[in-house]
Amino acid sequence: MINDSDQDKRTIQKNLAQLCFGFLFVLSVYNGIEPLQGSLNPDQGLGTTTTSVIYVTAVFSSLFVATPVIKIVGAKRGILSLFLSHTLYCLANFHPRWWTLVPASSLLGLTATVGWGSQGVYMMSLAKRYGELTDQDTDTILSFFTGIFFVFIGLTRPLGNLLSSIVLK
Repeated sequence: MINDSDQDKRTIQKNLAQLCFGFLFVLSVYNGIEPLQGSLNPDQGLGTTTTSVIYVTAVFSSLFVATPVIKIVGAKRGILSLFLSHTLYCLANFHPRWWTLVPASSLLGLTATVGWGSQGVYMMSLAKRYGELTDQDTDTILSFFTGIFFVFIGLTRPLGNLLSSIVLK
């Protein structure tokens, strides 16, 4: 029979896997589209502008938006906002116009820092709880969880490039 501690550990492992695979799927698609914006949408600099909008709004968001929003909505909803905004941005690329891509890019820039900050908060809470259950140091568990997470993040660029090459053939 599985005791509550073992069940809690499995739940934490499942939550970490969901976080990793969620970022893998969403960022793979995004990383397949974003580097090609200048080539895919060259008319009047649309692709370059939308990429710039993402990063300018991300700088603003990281300085003024992310922390208060994470405090208000919580880590899980912050991560969800990142997933939704990346999905909206990718969908906007099916009809690339100024009125679709610029708002989607702005939203993406604003929510990306919220999502990345939320990911850190959420992972810390998972590591802290797992450390309590296993009587291990939280920093050690956090380092381990972060390593696993960044293996998945590292896979997003090559998978995105693979998706782009398949779609563009």
